[in-house]
Amino acid sequence: MNTTAEAARTGFPASAHTVAFVDLVGFTSLAAVHGDSVGADAAETLASIARSQLVEGSRIVKQLGDGVLLVSPSPRAGLRTMAGIVEALHDLDNGADARGGASHG
Repeated sequence: MNTTAEAARTGFPASAHTVAFVDLVGFTSLAAVHGDSVGADAAETLASIARSQLVEGSRIVKQLGDGVLLVSPSPRAGLRTMAGIVEALHDLDNGADARGGASHG
């Protein structure tokens, strides 16, 4: 239940939210083949891109290894943020790819 106190803590009104997760494709193989430092660099690149693509009140809840957990006030904001992250990662043209999923409620 999202109470008024929780709404004050989270910065979102006491209503539904969109929660999304975006992670790097092939991260385990990348780190295994090229080493932990390359894997860490890829994860930090994803986090940096995610920070630059937050729209319409979306925010990063937590960076989880090779992924980011996001919360947005609406499905539109969540999907725009996710799409921005994936597109910006593709724009690097370094072979990196990401996938994501979202739920609203």
